[in-house]
Amino acid sequence: MAWGCEIGRVPPENVRSFLKEPILMFAYRRGPESTLRRDEVIVLFALEVRGELQEPSKKLIASARHDGSWDRMVDAINGKEDPELESAIEASPEAKSMRSWLHTGEREPFVFRAAQVADSDRAKTIARLVDEIGKLD
Repeated sequence: MAWGCEIGRVPPENVRSFLKEPILMFAYRRGPESTLRRDEVIVLFALEVRGELQEPSKKLIASARHDGSWDRMVDAINGKEDPELESAIEASPEAKSMRSWLHTGEREPFVFRAAQVADSDRAKTIARLVDEIGKLD
């Protein structure tokens, strides 16, 4: 069972800049098929760096670290390519030619989806993503 979190909105009049005001966040249990969303990882990473994580959020990150996805998700958010995904794309002529047409914003969702997956499911997920990239029009 994975953890998930919901991020509440701070009223605009209370926000001076990103993450300078308190953010309402609570953690809850999710089904095993659920993963952290990109916006959740951004907020959790910022709170972790600032040392402001609550206990449920610490458990959430520990769970993601345990399945191997946390560091990959943080790398994906910071614009780093996934080496396993890149080598799989290079091995597929269709995906390789299609990737050259995709700009960074169109590639990011594929990189993040590959990063979200636990180590045990990565090969299957990367193969599916490469197939999807190869079939893009």
